Amino acid sequence: MAEPLDQKALEMARRSVGLMAKAARMVQLLRYYDSRQILRRGFNVLGRKLNPGKHIGQIQSAGGRLQVSEHVTALASRIVEMQSDHPSHTQCDIASGKYVMLNDSISLPNGFDSSLLNQKSHLWRFQFHYHEFLLTQAAHGNWSDISSFLDAWLTRYSPDKVKCSEDVWHPYCISRRLVAWVWLLNVAQNDESCLDALIVQRMLDSAIQQANYLSKNLERDLDGNHLLENVTALAIASGTIGSADAKQWSKLAARVLAVELEKQVLPHGEHFELSPMYHCQILSNLLRMEICCRDDKPLLSVVSPKIEPMLNFLGSIVHPDGEIPLFADSGFHEAPSVREISAVAELTGRSLSSNSRSQPFESMGGYRIFRGQRLFAVCDFGPIAAPRLPAHGHCDVTNLEVSVEGKRWIVDSGNFNYADDSMRHYCRSSIGHNVVTVNDENQANVWSKFRMGNRARTSGYQSGVRDQFHWATVAHDGYRRLGVSKISRLVAFRDQTAICFDRAQSSHGNVGSLVGYLHLHPDVSATRESGTTKGVVCFKLTRGSTERKIVFVADEVSTEQGWYCAGFGQRVAGTVVRYMRPSDAQVLGWMLHDLSDEPLIKYSADSIQITMGSLDVSWTEFPE
Repeated sequence: MAEPLDQKALEMARRSVGLMAKAARMVQLLRYYDSRQILRRGFNVLGRKLNPGKHIGQIQSAGGRLQVSEHVTALASRIVEMQSDHPSHTQCDIASGKYVMLNDSISLPNGFDSSLLNQKSHLWRFQFHYHEFLLTQAAHGNWSDISSFLDAWLTRYSPDKVKCSEDVWHPYCISRRLVAWVWLLNVAQNDESCLDALIVQRMLDSAIQQANYLSKNLERDLDGNHLLENVTALAIASGTIGSADAKQWSKLAARVLAVELEKQVLPHGEHFELSPMYHCQILSNLLRMEICCRDDKPLLSVVSPKIEPMLNFLGSIVHPDGEIPLFADSGFHEAPSVREISAVAELTGRSLSSNSRSQPFESMGGYRIFRGQRLFAVCDFGPIAAPRLPAHGHCDVTNLEVSVEGKRWIVDSGNFNYADDSMRHYCRSSIGHNVVTVNDENQANVWSKFRMGNRARTSGYQSGVRDQFHWATVAHDGYRRLGVSKISRLVAFRDQTAICFDRAQSSHGNVGSLVGYLHLHPDVSATRESGTTKGVVCFKLTRGSTERKIVFVADEVSTEQGWYCAGFGQRVAGTVVRYMRPSDAQVLGWMLHDLSDEPLIKYSADSIQITMGSLDVSWTEFPE
């Protein structure tokens, strides 16, 4: 195998950029992004630079109390129980000062040493200050360690000691931490051996301070899931913490949610940032608000109607293994799992239906989903990212994942981190996804950690059923800058077979080299078979005792090392099949099938024909 592909992706992202290219990027920012967000972001950054030493300062709080409710207690108990097996947080040993976030550990034996904490990534420090790892400790009964941690934390990070520029009182950290504290307080409420009365009162007083600070510092500059996270925390605090300020928090949350949920929850139920992980985060928040704020009718009037569509969307895209596809910035264990969402939904009288659905083929927004007895596939035929908030978007238009016999075989790379490094650029690049590229270029202009300028646009969607195959096609124009007007993808599925072909169109004939990538799960082995004919290369794929064949219609096929990032900070080497055609060809693709018959595949610029056993089927539906 060649060297890992992440270095190639980094080189693609960091090719020399001249003055004109930088100017073009600025134009793209102004074209795609909301100017109000840019201005707000600029003011925030400028304020921190002009006054970097500014402290949060004293914030008044008067005698907060926990508003006990059997519904909230049941919710808190369920959430804590679900955190008992978190793969990172179970490795924490608070007594010795060992903390594990994002599959990366640190030792803080002498309290909260800023010099050591600052060696970790920005996201790691955020995770630490969420305090969600304390829920795992609570699930294992480590209340003495939790109490000692909170006592030290409350002393070290009181608002008069914290600068506005520090992570700990960042609005997003407050939002996640407030909610985690609510669950801890509710689980511990009936037993002083968990948290004594003094710690409880200090937490409640601090929670009121944090909520009041948060209410005046909403992340309107970032918008999206951050802003929803802010107002979710205020809503849950208003329904669970007794305070003179609770009504103000509730009114603010309801006002923002009324606007943002209409914008951020698409008509088919998907969250508009188009990341299954963030969809889970937002859906979970709505369910939790409905339980914690059950008597707040103005709030529930905007929250409750969005829950069922979001549940329905999630149920449609779940793999047979019970988890989400890893499209865009998705990973396991960083948002509530499908299992947790299902358990919390039951507390509201709802249910999450997934692969029990009866229809074999389903369109859900930009996704096309096939579910058979032995094969499941989910294809992302939708937009590349939210138009004005592409931070979590990847170069992955027409990407797909496939499960065989209930296990993942063709996978997305997932996401490793949010650092400006080779792994971030690999996971965002087109070579990190199951798509076809032109000359190994990205479908969109991506740079930095979250920036995206010119991007692919989709068109020409069609679908149908033919000879038991459910098929769909779509086109995108992500390579128009290279003179390729469209890349069209046709996919077709039936119970034992998956077909995927791409066609390039150009007004001047030469479309450049077409290079496709197919990422296999690390547990899938690929063995190239001998005796293949020109333009057709066959591999045997094996996972456990299950075998399949995959035929590539391409002139050159090789295997390279890629990465599978099922969780943040976690990567496992996996096989990536790279298949390509020279500039004078317009079509390439692959077919996954069982071992019973060998397929005969004929193709032209306008059609695909497949003969296998008694099967003889063709398609001419490439979008024009």
